[in-house]
Amino acid sequence: MRCLTYHYSTERRIMKIKIVILVVLVCSTAQASFKITEKFLDALEHVESGRNPKAIGDSGRAVGSMQLWKIYVREANRILQYPVFSPGDRTDPLASREMVRVTISYWAAYHERRGVRITPSILASLHRMPNHKWSPKRMKSKLERGRTAKLLRHMGKK
Repeated sequence: MRCLTYHYSTERRIMKIKIVILVVLVCSTAQASFKITEKFLDALEHVESGRNPKAIGDSGRAVGSMQLWKIYVREANRILQYPVFSPGDRTDPLASREMVRVTISYWAAYHERRGVRITPSILASLHRMPNHKWSPKRMKSKLERGRTAKLLRHMGKK
């Protein structure tokens, strides 16, 4: 019985990875003027937690190297239209990177279709508020400007 359970969980994990790879390929071909690069994800990870997969913030609500909330996991699963990720995946560096890639890609494409020019600073801002309520006006808050400047410094941009 124990082997059967292990086999099922391993099989499910492989299925998750295949789905994520498929979605990433679809998202990368659908992107028009922006690209979520590994350099961007590295910088985001460094700014959020110093690349610590066990980091906990926001009174225990933000977990992992990307400091993701449970609602971020639900949003990634909603975009994928299949429960690929679980809240426990927030501490897995690879899974959390894919959650961020899927979610930011989706919302960047959404806002680009509405006439917003997508830049690295906007991608960083979308990580903090990945939904339809985001607007360029939100970038004017002092906190967002500080986080974005820090992220851009880590990416080697101005």
